[in-house]
Amino acid sequence: MTNRSRSRRATCLLAACLTLAGAEARSQEATLGEPAVAARVRDDKRRTVRSYGRNLWGNVLGVGDRANHRTLLITGAFTAPAFAWDEEVIGYFERHPNQQFGDIGQKLGGSIAVGGVGLGLFAIGRVSHGDRFRSVTYDLSQAIIVTQVYTTALKLAVRRDRPDGSNQRSFPSGHAANAFAFAGVVGKHYGPRAEAAGYAVASYIALSRCAANKHHFSDVFAGAGLGLVIGRSVVRRNGRPPGSADGSVPRTFEIAFAPDAGPSGDGSGLALRVAF
Repeated sequence: MTNRSRSRRATCLLAACLTLAGAEARSQEATLGEPAVAARVRDDKRRTVRSYGRNLWGNVLGVGDRANHRTLLITGAFTAPAFAWDEEVIGYFERHPNQQFGDIGQKLGGSIAVGGVGLGLFAIGRVSHGDRFRSVTYDLSQAIIVTQVYTTALKLAVRRDRPDGSNQRSFPSGHAANAFAFAGVVGKHYGPRAEAAGYAVASYIALSRCAANKHHFSDVFAGAGLGLVIGRSVVRRNGRPPGSADGSVPRTFEIAFAPDAGPSGDGSGLALRVAF
């Protein structure tokens, strides 16, 4: 097998495994009763500026929710063998350099670019009359922040050398994570067509980091899977009914006393009513 064919197979592996992870995420959400596309809500009482900090903290912790376990396990299971393709992918781009490919991905998926776009969309969304657009811009801003928290923590913990030796913050790829988190949010709100387009752009950005010699193939794969989980998780959690802790309709518990004349109607007393 030539190195070129191995590199092509590595690209196909990335696409196939992320498709599997996305399908598993949708399957898990369906099992838990989650809608495939976020519902249109007339008055979104959860995605507010006042509750932004509380929602953000919940989304940071929510990455570990049960609904994400299978997708995280699939990402981890396929990241391990992806290490075997690192040298082949690096070798392919050394023999077939494409600076433009690397530069475009650097600009599109960088933290400054993604953060600026997220902040700008959030500001526009706050004054927009479109319910879905307001929701997607809110979720994008939170997904970007949550992604930065996790990728930065992992980079500092793992301290893997970049292929070009510039620093020890190679694993996971922040560009790939940002791109797939962005695509995950958009796809969850706007459906399969938007999801497919988003993942195509995200895959381009992710692989461009290999072309730029800034990441190993396994870095990109891990970052893409992490971003996918975070993007979909943020939409799911932010879309819960206000007051609900687990995404279900919040339960109420009520105890009340009322005057009661008894069966004959001529007595006096109190009736206890318990509702839950």
